[in-house]
Amino acid sequence: MDIQIQKLNIIHRLIQVNDINVIQKIDSILAKSSDNITPMTLEEFYARIEEAENDITNGRITSHDDFLKEIEKW
Repeated sequence: MDIQIQKLNIIHRLIQVNDINVIQKIDSILAKSSDNITPMTLEEFYARIEEAENDITNGRITSHDDFLKEIEKW
């Protein structure tokens, strides 16, 4: 499911919630998840791109099909 659609579905369900405890729990989860978010610098961004390109060049990749097979083992 597309993440934007999932967000809209959650918002729609949240609007219908009338239990303050549920709202407080959701608010707490969101606060905790945003505490560890720090923006990436432009240098870090370019370094990650370079690392990914090096991984591809050196064959350090997993195909989509292989990844799906691996997931089935979980």
